Amino acid sequence: EITTRLVGSEMCIRDRGKTYVRNRDIYTVLCMGLDTENDMSEAGGASGSGAQSDANFLAIIDKKQKKIRLVAIPRDTMTDLETFYMTGEPLGLLRDHLALQYAFGNGGIESCKLMERAVSRLFYDFPVDAYVAFSLNSIENLNGMVGGVTVEIQQDFDDFKAGDTVTLNNEQAYHFIRWRDCEEAYSAQYRLQRQKQYLVAFIEKAMTATKQDMRTPFRMYNSCLLYTSPSPRDA
Repeated sequence: EITTRLVGSEMCIRDRGKTYVRNRDIYTVLCMGLDTENDMSEAGGASGSGAQSDANFLAIIDKKQKKIRLVAIPRDTMTDLETFYMTGEPLGLLRDHLALQYAFGNGGIESCKLMERAVSRLFYDFPVDAYVAFSLNSIENLNGMVGGVTVEIQQDFDDFKAGDTVTLNNEQAYHFIRWRDCEEAYSAQYRLQRQKQYLVAFIEKAMTATKQDMRTPFRMYNSCLLYTSPSPRDA
C-alpha cells in the first residue's frame, strides 16, 4: 500500500518499505484542455459555470537534466472531487470523473485551482507547481505559430488514414486533437493518445523555433492571452 506522510517539512511517499522525498529539480505544470470555445476573459462566473477539462497532462520538467516528460491523465479517471452548491458553499468530496472537477468552479482561476488540487490528490498529494488551461480556440493559434505540427496517423478516423505522415494545418490540428467517436469503445483513450502525440511534437517544434528566436515563447503567450488561463504566479 502506498501512503503519504510528513517528514519534517517534506511530504513523503512510502511504498513497499521505502520512503521517497521530492526531487527539488522537478517542476510540474498541469496542462488542461477545456471543452469550450469561449474566451477565457469571459471566465469567472458563478460556482458551477465552468466547462469540463477534457485533456489533462502533467508536464514534469527536470531542470537539472533539462528534460520534459508528459503524463497523460484520462478525463474519465475516477477520483475524489470537491463539490459545491450553486451558491458556492462546499458539499464535500464526491468520487466522479476527473474532467468534471473544472465544472464545479467559476470557469477561471477557481476552476484551475480545483483541478490542481484534484490532480495532486490523485498523485498521493504530490504538489503541482503551476497550471495553464487552454480553450479550444487556442489550438489553431498555437499550431499556426509554429507553422504546423507533423504527426504520423496511427489509426483511421475522420479524413485521416493510418500510416500517413501529415503536417497539420490549423483546421486539421483542431480535428486531430478534438475528434472522438462517442459510440466507439475506448474512444476517449484513443483521443488522449493523439493529444499526447500532438503535444510532444508541438513542444519539440516550439523548442526548435525558440532556439532560432528567443522571442517565440512570448509571441505565443501574447497570441493566446484570450484563450488561456495561466497560474497567477506565472502570468
